[in-house]
Formats: sequence, structure tokens, C-alpha cells
Amino acid sequence: MYKALSVTFLILTASLLSACSSDFFAAPVEASCPEARVLDGGANLVRYQPGGGRDITDVLLETEFIRVAGECNVDDEMVEVGLLVVLDATKGPALESDQTTTSIIMAVTDLDRNIINRRTMDISLDFTGNRGKISYLERFLIDIPLKEGQKADDFVIFLSFELSREEYKFNKNSTLF
Repeated sequence: MYKALSVTFLILTASLLSACSSDFFAAPVEASCPEARVLDGGANLVRYQPGGGRDITDVLLETEFIRVAGECNVDDEMVEVGLLVVLDATKGPALESDQTTTSIIMAVTDLDRNIINRRTMDISLDFTGNRGKISYLERFLIDIPLKEGQKADDFVIFLSFELSREEYKFNKNSTLF
């Protein structure tokens, strides 16, 4: 009896599935995420103590982007991006405190590089416990509103350290990085 019920169930299931149109099981929609890029001139930071000295003993902080990775959820009105940012930071000989801060800039642009949204985030770095080098990990959430006809990959997310003019020139002229 159980065997007959099992066969009947299989036949009934097969009939129902074959009766369904192919539209019933829609193909998954693939959505691309906005590209995330670290700007060349802002991918690292060497911060010196104030004053004229610029040798190794004058370094307060060295830090660089190690990894930027993201994922997104897309609907008709919004792209929600989760961006993972990993930095490595080294305490310089001139930094007397175990804690310091720096800032990163995150800008969302369209493909023509028009800035849609820009924000600066302060990053607190903690070198307590005699640690000279640390890794910093942060997840940022970004909402990008979509206009009619726009797609998630119509946008680019740029990241950079917030640099002084002198720090930027150092990065552009440096062969250290």
C-alpha cells in the first residue's frame, strides 16, 4: 500500500511540475555591485610630526589600505552596499601616545565621475600593549538611491586617506610604496 501511495505521489508531483509554465520558475536576476576603488595617491599615508624633520625618527604613523571588498543588495529604488575595509597601521617612533586617529574619505560617483555622495570617517587606531603594528577592520554601509533606468554598476565608490597637500605630494613622489 505504501509503495502504491509513493508511486501515486511521484506521478502526481511530476504532472503538476510539468504543467507549470517556464515563467513560474523565473531565472535569478544577476545584479552587479558598484566597483570600489582606492585612489592611487591616497592608498597610503605617512604622517610626520610637525616641524621640518622628515627622516624615520619624525614619523608619527604609517598606514595603508590592504583590502576593500563589498557586497550589495539591489532593488528598483536602492543599492545597499556593505563595504569591508582593512587597513594596516604602523606606529612611528615620533608617536608618543598609544592612540591616534586618521580619516578616510569615501565618495560615490556616477560613471562620469560626478560626486553623488561624499563623507569623511574618522578612524581610531589603538597601539596599546606595546603593539607597533595593527590591522584595522571596518564595515561601512552605503545606500545609493536609484533613478529610473539606473543600475548598481552605474556607480563607483572611491576611497582614500584624507591627506594634507604635503602628504599627497609625498605619496606621489615616493618610491617607498
